Amino acid sequence: MTKLVFAIAIATASVAAASQGQGDGEFDKQIARGADDPLILLQKVVICESLGLSQQQNTAIEKIVFFDSLDEKDEKRADEAKERNRKRVNDLLTPQQRSRLQEIILQFEDARALRRKDIATKLSLTDDQKSKIVEILDNTVNAQKAPVRGLSRDEMYKQALEVLTPPQREQFEKLKGEIGPFTARELNASRQRDIERNQRLVQKGR
Repeated sequence: MTKLVFAIAIATASVAAASQGQGDGEFDKQIARGADDPLILLQKVVICESLGLSQQQNTAIEKIVFFDSLDEKDEKRADEAKERNRKRVNDLLTPQQRSRLQEIILQFEDARALRRKDIATKLSLTDDQKSKIVEILDNTVNAQKAPVRGLSRDEMYKQALEVLTPPQREQFEKLKGEIGPFTARELNASRQRDIERNQRLVQKGR
């Protein structure tokens, strides 16, 4: 079995387990480490569809995401390869699709995006607001590790958003664009399609 077939087979098994109620663990972990990576997001059929990719774009992006990101074992070289592949994906998209991808990234990051310098600048966050947001989000991470958990992650994200003024919250929602079908329930409902694509790619990679 080639590296490609093995990797996609693992991904397919993970997605299959998720569709049976066991959770999309690996994707959730990847998103938790940062939702700004198109190499992660474009593994989802529903996200590709939300970008309105042409068949030619979709084929080229599948090659980059599933075929060209598996070769490097050295961590530094692997990171460099991923960065090159991100640029290749970006170059394949139209300006409108790149803009839409940034909106989708914000939807996945949610309150975490408030730590980003570009978002803080667009929202004109004060230093006091930035400090409060960082404290809340850091507590969110620590709470997930604590033996006895306090507020849920969603509740803490809500707290972070409450640091914003009403105009800032309105602007933040505008930056997200049209809300896509990316809730946990909606992603779960689309997992069978991810499995089918993975199976097709396995056959193609044999």
